[in-house]
Amino acid sequence: QQKHTILIITHEMHIVAKYAKRVVLFKDGKILEDGLTKEVFEKRDSLAKARVKPPQITIFSRRVLNKTFLTCEEFLVKRKSEVRGQKSEM
Repeated sequence: QQKHTILIITHEMHIVAKYAKRVVLFKDGKILEDGLTKEVFEKRDSLAKARVKPPQITIFSRRVLNKTFLTCEEFLVKRKSEVRGQKSEM
């Protein structure tokens, strides 16, 4: 099995959230952050400095649940499992 690296350069953060395992965040040609996508999207100060806005689901989940979700699919899967867990406790 061969490994492949695909480099995506974009300002479309929903695409980054969906497809990237790792993110390098730049500002004025300098690296601000380099890490796993979820970890970088949790660095609000760095995102603000780079003028990058995370996906709407990420903003929503942080405000409402104090958790970081990258995609709607991830949000729905985790929330469904949490709701099932709560129902079984009743």
